[in-house]
Amino acid sequence: MIEHSEKVQSLTKTEKNDALIIVYTEVIDYVEMSGEIKYGDKEEIVELVNQSIKNLDRNPKIEFSEEYLIGKLVNVLNDDKKTEKMISDLSEIMIGKSFSTFFGGKELVEIFQTMRPALMKLYAETSVEEVYEWFEK
Repeated sequence: MIEHSEKVQSLTKTEKNDALIIVYTEVIDYVEMSGEIKYGDKEEIVELVNQSIKNLDRNPKIEFSEEYLIGKLVNVLNDDKKTEKMISDLSEIMIGKSFSTFFGGKELVEIFQTMRPALMKLYAETSVEEVYEWFEK
């Protein structure tokens, strides 16, 4: 199925990695939440993977779920302008001054963006229940 997905074939290496994490987490989350899939139920897992890939084909962009902060940060840090705005918003909150890369400061944006791979790893390795406990309790 994945080799037949036009969307997946047209992605960059980074986007393919993002897509892999999204498919993986969707399948794992479903398995953990539903409890319907038994160990060794290969056909059901393959069907879940195929459904997740079809979902990728329907969406115009590869994006992580923004229900919680981790996914939102992964998406923001993938875009220079959104990262700059986030830094400016933080700066306004913390020191009352805005931030812009108009006269420099691109290095700070790049430093923030270095967190993205670690956040993606955390996104993939953390269950929905754990994230819920972090932000909802």
